[in-house]
Amino acid sequence: MTRQIHRIRGKNLREALTRAAEIVGENAVVYSSEESEDGQVTISVGRSQDDPGARMQRFGFSADAARRGSEADQGSGLPLLSPALRDLRQRLRGYGASTRWASEIVSHVRDSGADGVHAIDAAAEFVGDQFRIAPSPKVDGGTRMLAFIGPTGAGKTTTLVKLAERVARRGHRVALVSLDSFRAGAAEQLEAFADRLEMPFLATRDPRRLGAFCASQGPLDLVLLDTTGRSPRDTEALSDLRSSLASYSAERGLASYLVQPASASRRALVLAHQAFRSLGPRALVLTKFDETDAPATALEYARTARLPLAFLCDGQDVRRHLHRPTPDLLADLVLLGRSERLAVPGRGALSAPEGAGQRRKQEVRR
Repeated sequence: MTRQIHRIRGKNLREALTRAAEIVGENAVVYSSEESEDGQVTISVGRSQDDPGARMQRFGFSADAARRGSEADQGSGLPLLSPALRDLRQRLRGYGASTRWASEIVSHVRDSGADGVHAIDAAAEFVGDQFRIAPSPKVDGGTRMLAFIGPTGAGKTTTLVKLAERVARRGHRVALVSLDSFRAGAAEQLEAFADRLEMPFLATRDPRRLGAFCASQGPLDLVLLDTTGRSPRDTEALSDLRSSLASYSAERGLASYLVQPASASRRALVLAHQAFRSLGPRALVLTKFDETDAPATALEYARTARLPLAFLCDGQDVRRHLHRPTPDLLADLVLLGRSERLAVPGRGALSAPEGAGQRRKQEVRR
C-alpha cells in the first residue's frame, strides 16, 4: 500500500500541527520538520497504517493506555500529539504530575519542535529550570543556627542528624538541640544520635538556656534545633512554636527549614505549607522519596511553594540518604520516576553510568 505524504506549512510548529490534524486526522504521523529562514515551519506527515494503540505500544504502553490517550486528545481541542509526546504526557501523569503541569511541559516541548528521542531531553531541560535551589548552609564564620519545622512524621529529626553528620565530617563543630517536649522519647532519640556522633546536646524550651549552652561549648559552627511536629490544623500549637522560634531568633539569630514528606498527598503538602508559612521558613526539605512511586507530586508542590529546595532524602542511612538537589536529578525524578542517586520503590536505581540525557533517550526507545 502506497503511503501518501503531506507537506504542511505553518507560522510555527503549533499551527503546522493543527493543520495536520485537520487534513490528515487522528492517525497522522509526523515524519520530519524543518524551519525556514523566515521562521515558518514545514512538517511532513502521513496517515499511519497502525491504529493509535499499536503506535503507543511501540513506546511501551498498553493498548488501554493508548486508547485513553487518543480519546483524551480527540476531545481536548489541542493540536495533534505525536507518539513521543503522548509517551511524555503519560509518563508525567504516571509519576504524579497534575494534568495542568503535564500539559504545560508537553506544550513547551511541542512548541520547541523536539520530538522522538529528543522530546524527553527537551522536557528535562525545561523541568530542571523550574526549580529554585537553596545555597548550601554556610558555616564559615560565627555560629549558624538552623531549626527544622514541619508536620508530624515528616522526618525532621532524621534529616537534622544527616545534616549534622555531613557538616561534622567536613571538620566543623556542630551541636544538637531538642525543643520537642511533646513527643514521647523525642529528646532521648536525638540525644542518642548526639552521643553516637560525639556532639554536644541540649534539651530545652528556654532561649536563655540555649545561649548559655552555646557559650559553654566554645566556638560552634552550627547549632541544629529539632522542633515538635504539629498538625497543620493545630493553630494554637503552631502559634506557640512561632513564639518560641521568634524568641530563639531574637536571642541568637535563627533560620528555619520546612520539612515535608514526598509520600504525602498534594492536598496534605499544600495544607502543611499554608500552616507553617507563618513561621517564615527559608528553604524546603523533601523527605521519604523511598516511600513514594509518584515523586512528581511533591516536586510540583516544591515548584509552586516559592521556597528554594535545600535537600532531598530517601531513607534512614545517616551518611547516604541526604542529597543536594540539582536540575538533572529533579528532572529524572519527574520524567523517569527515579534517579540513580535516589531510591524510589518499584523502580530501583539506574546502574548504568551514563549521562542523564542518554538514560532518558533509552527510556523513550523502550
